[in-house]
Amino acid sequence: MTRNTIWAGALALATLASGAAYVGAAPAGKGGFQHEGRRGHGGHGFAFEELNLTDEQKAAFKDMAKQQHEANKPLYEQVRQRHQELKAMLDSGNADQSQVGAATLALHQAESQLKAQREQMMERFVQMLTPEQKAKYDQLKQEREQKRQQFREQRGQRTNG
Repeated sequence: MTRNTIWAGALALATLASGAAYVGAAPAGKGGFQHEGRRGHGGHGFAFEELNLTDEQKAAFKDMAKQQHEANKPLYEQVRQRHQELKAMLDSGNADQSQVGAATLALHQAESQLKAQREQMMERFVQMLTPEQKAKYDQLKQEREQKRQQFREQRGQRTNG
């Protein structure tokens, strides 16, 4: 096996692992994706619980999320299809490194588009918040990022030690 093949395979596996959040998390028979955060309220329970959103804010966010989900259905399907194609290539036992690389890049691009769409929606959500809610949201976001960083460090210690 050449060094390039090993790197292409490693990149593909890393992409598959990151894509699992989009593809593997959807319940069987359901077309959607599970969002990060606590269960309930479409995966955004942390915001609803901690920010004390009004009923109007909850309804507006729910409508926004539903519209976003409907608009992104083709992109969700594209991610799912790219993931399946890449997995099939890798499972075939004779994957061509250029095809694996191209499939990995296509998957990454589709996932990046989904991420950008979600970030835009969350920006619109934050604009709906009162100054107090926004401050609390920023605090929760920072705390969550710190927990993620701690998890990454712990995970790194386990694999390196």
